[in-house]
Amino acid sequence: MRIKAVGDIMLGSLTPRTIIPSDSGDVFSKSIGRYPTGADIVFGNLEGAIISEGIRPVKCSDASRTLGKCYEFGMPDFLAPSLVKMGFTLLNLDNNHSEDYGEAAYLFTIKKLSELKIISLPKKDCRKRD
Repeated sequence: MRIKAVGDIMLGSLTPRTIIPSDSGDVFSKSIGRYPTGADIVFGNLEGAIISEGIRPVKCSDASRTLGKCYEFGMPDFLAPSLVKMGFTLLNLDNNHSEDYGEAAYLFTIKKLSELKIISLPKKDCRKRD
């Protein structure tokens, strides 16, 4: 069995300031996509939540967000397919940014990854979720 692993993965974010690739994330598969291929398991840490329209950040206060003292990461769901294009099969969600947009985004992230056939490793301290 061959395993490849990377650290934090950030496809772009709407907060704390909007930084989104113009090509729906294809820049990642074109530039580094060949490196995580050729393995049975390709693992990484998804540093933030995958979000859909209407899901808002909840971690930071408006004041701390404005002052740049608090960071919330929310990746629009149209970027998620780039994870498949890079070959990811398993993503960790047990990190300090997985619930930056609240429980709704956390659960949406798990659902979206499942739709993409990517296994998610949930937070260790999460309660049973239906």
